[in-house]
Amino acid sequence: MTRRHPVTISREQLREDWATTASNLRWLFPVLLILGVLMAFAASLLGAGARRLPEAWSITVGAPAFAAWSPEGIAVVYVTSGDGRILWVKSGGLLAHSQELGGRRVLGLSPHGVATGNGTTLQVYGSSAQGTTLPIRGEPAHVFLCGNIQVLARPVLEPHGVLGDHLEIVTGSERWTITLAASAAIGAARVGDGVLVTTLSTVGDRIQAGLSMLSRDKTSWQVPLGERLPAGPVSLPGGAVVAVGDLVKAYTHQGAEMWTYRLPGDVDALEGAGSGVLVGVAVRSLLGNYRHQVIYLDYQGNRRWSVTVGGPVEQLHGDDHTVAVLAKGLLWLVDVTTGKAGRFSATDVTWVAVDSRTQEVVTLTTSGEIRGLRLPGR
Repeated sequence: MTRRHPVTISREQLREDWATTASNLRWLFPVLLILGVLMAFAASLLGAGARRLPEAWSITVGAPAFAAWSPEGIAVVYVTSGDGRILWVKSGGLLAHSQELGGRRVLGLSPHGVATGNGTTLQVYGSSAQGTTLPIRGEPAHVFLCGNIQVLARPVLEPHGVLGDHLEIVTGSERWTITLAASAAIGAARVGDGVLVTTLSTVGDRIQAGLSMLSRDKTSWQVPLGERLPAGPVSLPGGAVVAVGDLVKAYTHQGAEMWTYRLPGDVDALEGAGSGVLVGVAVRSLLGNYRHQVIYLDYQGNRRWSVTVGGPVEQLHGDDHTVAVLAKGLLWLVDVTTGKAGRFSATDVTWVAVDSRTQEVVTLTTSGEIRGLRLPGR
């Protein structure tokens, strides 16, 4: 048997080794500093020289305002100033309809319309500005508009101070309720004959995300999504897509996992476009800063293209031909098929949509203007 002897190192030898290591690493700090400066300079150059798209039309709606783009090609705009009002703006700057809120609160705004309430009734307006009035008992905290289905979410306090959600699902003349125990709904989409809901709960000092399929007074299935804030769901043929952390997952109507795609960083945004989904991603570098990308996945989970943008993805919108990305004062327009991108100045833009009918980009500005901008080459 070989006997092992302890190794002793003198203080002098330690000093020599430390001095050698410090000398070898001395060059690393200036290199890291130079790299950081170069990356910051490169990021600033992204916005330099970015031209503006030519304006086709504009209409002043007021500010502050929020907007959603309907499948029928109408901007549904919620203006918060004064007593508040809802506007429906068509392409060309035509104000199709205006509705004063008169003390009602906006409880939900989506491409499928807007929901307002006053405690006893819920009014749901579609893109045609035709409202449906529903009697309610107590005003919900939020209304998810999922096509012709409305999901009314009311927080409930459970034992031991745990917060849950009481959901009332309205489908035409039918209503049914489900209580999410110790969970709150943060997103919803119609999938098949039911509603797919992303949820968030707290376990001690941690959060837990989940996905639940609701149909006819029951939870058909549910799956955990991990300890991160989820994005989605986004409907796709045969199921839906959600994203959490650095993963994008697709599930069937029955809750079976169809595919998983691992991102190079954490998800910032998730949106459907064309025959796939757009994912905004924040990729952390070795220096601790972030590089921001948009990745396009088809419905089978295959990556088609990616584009690097100059800042965090604030909004995504697209159709079968063009994707619009709003990021740090820049508007990126990407060809869905090829991934070829161009950048344009958008320092005063807070919201963007692609109008496939007129081949324009519709924007909302900080000054309260809706503008129609011509796509390049149109």
